[in-house]
Amino acid sequence: MNNRYRLTEHAVEAYEAEKVSSIFAPLAEATLARFAIDRADRCLDVACGTGIMARTIRSRFGPSVAITGVDLNDIMIAKARDMTDDLPGCFDWHVCDVTDIPVPTCGFDYVFCQQGVQYFPDVPNALAEMRRVLATGGKMVLTVWASPNDYFLAQSAAMKKFVSREAAEKALAPFASPAARELPDLLKHIGFGQVAAEKVTIERVIADAENGIRKDVLGSPLRPMVEEKNPHTLTEVVAHILSKCAGYMRNGDLIIPQTSEMFVASDR
Repeated sequence: MNNRYRLTEHAVEAYEAEKVSSIFAPLAEATLARFAIDRADRCLDVACGTGIMARTIRSRFGPSVAITGVDLNDIMIAKARDMTDDLPGCFDWHVCDVTDIPVPTCGFDYVFCQQGVQYFPDVPNALAEMRRVLATGGKMVLTVWASPNDYFLAQSAAMKKFVSREAAEKALAPFASPAARELPDLLKHIGFGQVAAEKVTIERVIADAENGIRKDVLGSPLRPMVEEKNPHTLTEVVAHILSKCAGYMRNGDLIIPQTSEMFVASDR
C-alpha cells in the first residue's frame, strides 16, 4: 500500500527527538495510566512508529509483558529496533499493513493504536483486522486527535503563507479525518458490546521553542515541501508560528494543551 505519510531517515530522527518527547510520550503515559496491565498480558502496538507506546508499556508494567509493535513504515520500525536492541527478546517488531497483521488470531489481550487510525485509508478493514487479533475479553484502545490547538493552526497558516495550500492542508490532515465521529459506530459494527469514550488532554512542551519548532517541522511529512522552497523558508515558518503562539511561551519553551479522543472497546 502506498504510504503518503512515510518519513525519510533524517525526518525519523527529528520525529523521535521532538514529536515523541513532546507529544507521543506524554500521551502514552496519560493513556496507560487508565489501565492495569498484568504481567501475563500480551500487548500489540499498531502504527507503532518508533515504538513509544510499546516502550512505555514495558517501563510502566515490567519486562514480563509480551509486546509486539507493527508499522507500515520500515524506517520507523528500524528506529524502534535500534532503540530497543539492548533489550533482546522484550519486543517483537514487524513491518506490515494494518489490514494484514502477521500475528495469530486472538493473540493479544490489549491492542493499542495511538494516533494512527486517522491515517488509515481503509479504517473499517483495519479495525476488523485489529479485532481479529484481540483475545476474547481483551481491550482495544484507540486515540485520535480532537480539534487542532493553536500551534497546529499557526503551523498550517505558516505553510499557506510561505509554502503552499497543499502544505497547509497537510499540516491539519491529522485533524481532518472523520475517525473520531465514526469510531463508536464502526467498533460496534464489528462486534464490540461496549465502547467507552473520553477526552485525554496533555500539555505539549516544545522545549527551546525556536529550535524545537524547527525540529517538529523537520520531523513531519511537511519537511520535503518546506525544503524545496528556499533556504529561508523554514526560518520564516518558525518565526510565524512563534508570533502566533506568543501567549503560550514560558521561559523560552512553548507549552500548549492538546486533546485526544480515546475509545476503549471490549466485548462487555
